[in-house]
Amino acid sequence: MLIIFIKESGQDSEAAKILLKSYPESSVFAYKQHSDQELLEAVKEPALIILDHKMAIPHTKLLRMGAGDRLLRIMVLLEEGFGMHAVNARIAGADLCMVMPLQPNLFLRAIQDEGSTLRRMQDGLNLIKDKVCINRRYSFMQLLGAGRHSVMILARDLLADSDVTIKLLRKSLAGSAEYMEEFRVLVERFKAIDVPNMVGISDYGEWNGYVYIALNIGKAENLYEIMAKRKVPLQEIAKVGLAVTRALIAIKKQAVIHFDIKPENILFYKNQYYLSEFGSMLPFGKPDFSGYHYWPDSAFTCPESFIENADFTVRSDVYSLGLVLYTLASRQNPFAGYPCNRELTSRVSENIIHFQDNNPLIACPPLAITIEAMCLVRHDSRPRLRDLEIIFYQLYIILSDGKDLADLPGASALQTSRASTISSAAADGEKDGEEHLIEKRLRSSSQITRKEARRGGSVNQFWHNLAKKKKIMVSAMFCLLCLALFGIGYGLARKTFLRLYFKQGPLRLFTCYRGHTEALRTLDLRNARCPKCNLETTPSYTCNACDAVFGLTLWPRRDMSEEECREFEEKLKLCPFCKSDKISPTPINRPK
Repeated sequence: MLIIFIKESGQDSEAAKILLKSYPESSVFAYKQHSDQELLEAVKEPALIILDHKMAIPHTKLLRMGAGDRLLRIMVLLEEGFGMHAVNARIAGADLCMVMPLQPNLFLRAIQDEGSTLRRMQDGLNLIKDKVCINRRYSFMQLLGAGRHSVMILARDLLADSDVTIKLLRKSLAGSAEYMEEFRVLVERFKAIDVPNMVGISDYGEWNGYVYIALNIGKAENLYEIMAKRKVPLQEIAKVGLAVTRALIAIKKQAVIHFDIKPENILFYKNQYYLSEFGSMLPFGKPDFSGYHYWPDSAFTCPESFIENADFTVRSDVYSLGLVLYTLASRQNPFAGYPCNRELTSRVSENIIHFQDNNPLIACPPLAITIEAMCLVRHDSRPRLRDLEIIFYQLYIILSDGKDLADLPGASALQTSRASTISSAAADGEKDGEEHLIEKRLRSSSQITRKEARRGGSVNQFWHNLAKKKKIMVSAMFCLLCLALFGIGYGLARKTFLRLYFKQGPLRLFTCYRGHTEALRTLDLRNARCPKCNLETTPSYTCNACDAVFGLTLWPRRDMSEEECREFEEKLKLCPFCKSDKISPTPINRPK
């Protein structure tokens, strides 16, 4: 693999030093030292180009446009404080974006993984050049891309006379009997899924040491490629949400969750959106599985992935879908470009997605509220899939003025539903061919009805519609009152329950990460919080050697080996300041 590093002219690059130390054969150039044509002409083998200069994003776009059929992977390094542009780097064509300051081990591992991906792409390209035909049925035509564990190839199904996508999994997976047994069970489940918004599996098997899956979709574009061509309108964002939600409802019936929803795995093909990437789907029976939150870029991973012994549900996929829709609307993602352990405490405890400043969805408040609800930290507070299906369907009707419904898969399933005020607004909205804001569509029912009456409706019909609207409003107010009473009752009951069962026990001292040491009386050690700063806190310990007061580590890594677990437990027995083993719980009467 050829590695080319392009840095800012006249400045040193710490990343380049890290690279040359481990890969001394790499080439380091200054920006504009050589033209893009000269660089690309020098690429005669699979190459990784790393861009570390101020014009990295437009440079990425130019390199991607000029690369042609070359096997080229592009990594963009953004300066500290420019993480908001990480999504724009991916839209421009970068395969990976990382934000300074870099963690050397993650940076080198990213380079190693990109090298593995390039090798899989080279193997796939060789198969295409050899005009391979699997089982005399699937004739290889074009390389589509590669991931961490597979390569995607466009092929012609000679039996069905249609284009399909062949996914070749790496050979080491086919050699594992345990993996293959689980693979066959899971793939049989998904062969039975027949929904319009899910990439279907038409065939699978083993071939020349590979495991292959035939997907019934031709050459498609992912969301990053769509965003690179045009701005995604509001009605299309609702369409993406509806398509993925219906796909999630279908796979939920097979007792699995997808667990890898991101723009690369949502495809646009023949004017429809599809959820893809079979290999990342996770059975419900394995909630401790953590291999798919990608370490340098976990931008679309749900927060419960980083909590020990957390429960994964379909609402984990709801969180990832909410982040995808937020990215479509704002072209930003607060987690893109950063390693998954950055600001982990706030990520798993605070609701970060808000449409407040520079709201791109100001024309559609219901869509903004829905996306915020999907990205709540508490998984049980996120909307259900069935609720999201109704919301996205009604929003699509409102935003598109009822047009193009014939092109929407499954439209007849919800056309007669009038279970929300949004659907009422859609039924009574104007259809004069102009584009209206949602605020105009959600005006009072009397104003809308008067407009209809002025357009030629009779007086009797006007009062009939007005009475009908009043009945709907009374019913809606009654439902809201019931929900408010239920919420108040639930809050009081929960507060009483916590007081009775968790705010008991012995009085002990707790110390948070900010060093506040406070006395608490609780049995719920996992959810204890500091009374001063509201951060999570742990039982306090005192070193008898240096007299330091400290708390325990909140979040141990979930992928530790047994040896690492033993080392971690030994570290907990030592003072983090003087490494003395003479530590003990902080006495409650310790003088401050």
